[in-house]
Amino acid sequence: EIFLGLNNGQSCYSIYESLERLGFGYDVDDVQGMVFRYDMNFGGIKTWRDNIASMNQGDGVVSTKLGRTLKFSSDVKVNSLYNYPVQGTAADGFKLALIDLNDQLAGQDARIVHILHDEVIVEARADIVDAVAVTVKECMEKAFNDILPEVPFVVEPEIRDSWG
Repeated sequence: EIFLGLNNGQSCYSIYESLERLGFGYDVDDVQGMVFRYDMNFGGIKTWRDNIASMNQGDGVVSTKLGRTLKFSSDVKVNSLYNYPVQGTAADGFKLALIDLNDQLAGQDARIVHILHDEVIVEARADIVDAVAVTVKECMEKAFNDILPEVPFVVEPEIRDSWG
């Protein structure tokens, strides 16, 4: 919750509220200490967040890794600036993966039937399901590795009899 919150633009107080709703007994000072330790251990992420905040305050634009931009007003909260590049880049990668996956599945008895958040549900004939799972993994990982080669991205397909 803490790492996800920070990387999606939540403040220490918002993270504290989330943890409190989940039943954790931390106070705001505890959360601030955890954030401090996180920033010390993952200095590259803190530097990225600091760069996002300083670079984009002047021009009023923040962008994804592929260059999709969002204009914002001068009264925007700095934490909000982190969310767009993270979520937007994830959406860009997911869309690229879906395009590639759809192309790879063409001609096979398998098809994309649903997407939900960051998951794709593919129906496939039982005798090719293992090969299709490999294809899904390769398409998803390739899309994100092409966009963010410095960030490891691992997909773990699950094979189930039903998606309902």
